[in-house]
Amino acid sequence: MGHIQYFMSYSHLPTQFRDGANSGFHEAIGDTMSLSSSSMKHLQKIGLLKPGRFSSQEIAEKDINILLTKASSTFGQLGFAYSLDLWRWDVLGNDSVTNKNMNKAYWDHVERLMGIKPMPRTEEDLDPGAIYHVANGVSYIRYFMSIILQHQFHEAMCKAAGEYDPKKADKPLHNCDFYKSKPAGDLLRKAMHLGSSKPWPLVLEKITGQKTMTADSLKRFYKPLERFLDKFLAENKQCIGWGKVHQDNISKFYFRFNQAKFDMKASEPLEVEETAARNFFATWDLLQSNLYYPYASANWNYKTNMTEDNLNS
Repeated sequence: MGHIQYFMSYSHLPTQFRDGANSGFHEAIGDTMSLSSSSMKHLQKIGLLKPGRFSSQEIAEKDINILLTKASSTFGQLGFAYSLDLWRWDVLGNDSVTNKNMNKAYWDHVERLMGIKPMPRTEEDLDPGAIYHVANGVSYIRYFMSIILQHQFHEAMCKAAGEYDPKKADKPLHNCDFYKSKPAGDLLRKAMHLGSSKPWPLVLEKITGQKTMTADSLKRFYKPLERFLDKFLAENKQCIGWGKVHQDNISKFYFRFNQAKFDMKASEPLEVEETAARNFFATWDLLQSNLYYPYASANWNYKTNMTEDNLNS
């Protein structure tokens, strides 16, 4: 829907200007709306949540749950989008990346930036090539830029709607709802109206008042979650990060269970050796992979190859 609205906004321009200010703009428009429409304030405004139904403590907990759900998608996409096109730029411009280490180079980026290690892979595999954007020469960094831009757009529109004030605790950025705000809508509409007829920094300035992309708005949006996680990690002695530095400094993981929920009698946290934990997850991952492949194949055949012969089989 965001793409379609953008198309309509610049449809009056000559053909060569009928595009987003940059590729990230096009992806950011719809997601900017979702940042507002998924807030608790908006859900209450449209009647999906009844005002006064939850206590202030429950509202605070639900705010964290909503932010954590959003962050799980947002920050994963940041790392994935950046590592993918970083690899592609290496393939095109780094002589040290050849067809003899191309797949390894990709997973090296993923592990360094996201802490993810794959099952054993070889250079006969070209994992990033399975992604449409790579196979068809479409940039993926647009999704990285989109996340930065959508939070800048969102903050600017929240301010225009009078829904966000950094000096007022009752108007936090993450709970802003600019639904039906004409000033907020005008701000975005005027920028969309320009298409690609102006350099993107000037279009960005139309919305945010600044010509540069910055993650400051993103950080402010997730500030309550950051405070919560800092406190949680400190209290629970959780391992943070990945790589040799962290492995050298942290020899054990601690898993805390709700005793009532799991009916555990032990009064102390369950302590598990890191090696044992790694072996368990490696075995579990292999088992899951072996089970998932035949399931996925059967599911694909069921959905795409339905005939009279196999309808009842």
